[in-house]
Amino acid sequence: MHHHGRENPESAAGAEKEEMKAAHVFASSDGAFTRKYYAALTERGLMGVIALNLFRAQKCSTRAKKYRRDGSRSAAYDRKRYSMSQLCRILEEGLHQGLCIRYGWKQDPANTFVPWVLYIDLPQGQVSFHSPDRLAGPDYAGEWDRKHASESRILGFCDSVFFAEDIPLWTYETAPAAPRRQKKFVDLEQLVLF
Repeated sequence: MHHHGRENPESAAGAEKEEMKAAHVFASSDGAFTRKYYAALTERGLMGVIALNLFRAQKCSTRAKKYRRDGSRSAAYDRKRYSMSQLCRILEEGLHQGLCIRYGWKQDPANTFVPWVLYIDLPQGQVSFHSPDRLAGPDYAGEWDRKHASESRILGFCDSVFFAEDIPLWTYETAPAAPRRQKKFVDLEQLVLF
């Protein structure tokens, strides 16, 4: 119920929650707003940092494709590469903590300009980024799913992390039907999320 001169706190919280949806932040050009979103994701732990780097790499990739061939485009691709390098670093760190999100690199023989592809299997589906060179990380054992859905899947993943009551760290102990954690190094073929 609204009272004159007072804002309903529930509707204000709902509006702020809607404003922080990944798609809203993604479409925004407000750097301070985006940094606020990144800070909030970071507070969600490892999964939040993974979400942040996926989001940033996708936003840079999308922006770079829209720019003309000038300094803005080059800068966007530089930011994408930085985001991808950070993403590879945090996924590797997660791997050592038992995170079981399958990811890795595979060459795209049809693309000589950017021949390397980083694939990441999220609960929302496979996402991928092209790169002129291979960064850190294992080989990817899977195949491209032939869908162009990285942006929507990444935004869905970000929302699932941002709005979750409990942040799941998909590890051998917590992932449904996951193999038991072993003391020795586990082959990447066993790192399946679901």
